[in-house]
Amino acid sequence: MRKRSTEAYLETMRQGILALLLILSVGSFVQAGPSDALISRDKLIQDVRQLIRILETAHPDPYINGGGKIAFHRRIQKIMAGLPAEGLNSSDFEKRLSPIFVSIGDGHTRMNRALTANASNTKLIPVRFRAIENDLYLASVFNEQDRPLLGSVLVAVQGIPYAQLLERMYSLQPIENPFRAMALLSRFLMDKRYYDELLPEWKDKSRISIRLKIPSGGIRDISFQTQEKLGAPIQPPSLVGMPPFERSSVVYQFLDAEKKTALLRIATMDGYREHFEGVVKEIACNLDDIKAEKRGPRVVHECIMNSMVNTRITR
Repeated sequence: MRKRSTEAYLETMRQGILALLLILSVGSFVQAGPSDALISRDKLIQDVRQLIRILETAHPDPYINGGGKIAFHRRIQKIMAGLPAEGLNSSDFEKRLSPIFVSIGDGHTRMNRALTANASNTKLIPVRFRAIENDLYLASVFNEQDRPLLGSVLVAVQGIPYAQLLERMYSLQPIENPFRAMALLSRFLMDKRYYDELLPEWKDKSRISIRLKIPSGGIRDISFQTQEKLGAPIQPPSLVGMPPFERSSVVYQFLDAEKKTALLRIATMDGYREHFEGVVKEIACNLDDIKAEKRGPRVVHECIMNSMVNTRITR
């Protein structure tokens, strides 16, 4: 098998990823305008074929997790055959395409939902969960009366057990491991674009019922009123001052005056993998500069990632 140079491989990946992001972001909307307008069946089929060309060009192996190449294309043919004669709006079209991305099973290859008119009128759930070990815990609330609930563990939403909600994630998004399923579930619970898919049982969106295991060990059913806008989050105090995610999703700060111990905080790696594979290899880092904090947070971020990718930090 003929080997390509690293530079050529990265350039192919970069072009493919840029094209994929472009079609997923604007492909259907260029043709249809508002997300609730119908797109003709012929144009939907054109979009599916273009999407598949991009996936097969850009992704190293889009078949391995979905049963192989034949199963991959059978899945596509089934999707195209099922497109209605009258067409679909972009939101419903995106839902029809979900099995393709789920079968690829790669969290970097996914489709973000458009904000439909129905979703834009939906109010927000006034709580935020985060993953820890095998659970989601209540990390933020937005009303002072809910402060005592902080640290509670999620048991169920609208009567749907936590384990069943996690299982639903595997049919909605490409997921590589259980922790990603938990992280995505926490995101879906705060993103109104996904409420209908995650919780089709939830009809009256003025309130939502959430069952929690509170810190004292008891179980409580709480009915939260959804809100148009959320204010500043209320969070439990920390014994350690945490560096804020203001300028980057990967940040650090020293914990002692001698600057021998640092706290590295990573919010997400979304959007960074391809950047560092293709760009950061050109960046040289100096540990003395980092200790003296002479370089900005974004450059320090790049230095950290560069050390993981190429181990080219100088002293």
